[in-house]
Amino acid sequence: NSLSTSLFYKFFLCLLPSQMVAANLATAMTPYIRPISDGVQSFQSDPTEFPVSAPIPKLKARLQASGEVIYAGDIPEPPNTLHGAFVRSTNALASLGQIDM
Repeated sequence: NSLSTSLFYKFFLCLLPSQMVAANLATAMTPYIRPISDGVQSFQSDPTEFPVSAPIPKLKARLQASGEVIYAGDIPEPPNTLHGAFVRSTNALASLGQIDM
């Protein structure tokens, strides 16, 4: 809610002529340029505890990072695929009267 309100506020300010906007509000009209994020993780492992504390790369990490992994959402649905959904009832032990298809 707060994010949508602030984005609408910024949009509304951009619609106004710049001379109508107070100087302390003008910064809301300038686009925020964010640099590309990066990160490094480092930790020490104790060789006396190997193999428990040994760093082991995840087997599919390179495939996931390169975008080569095929997820279930990437696979096209075959024709005549049926979808199911859980339906909650307000009546206990109610029976299903009709199904719309």
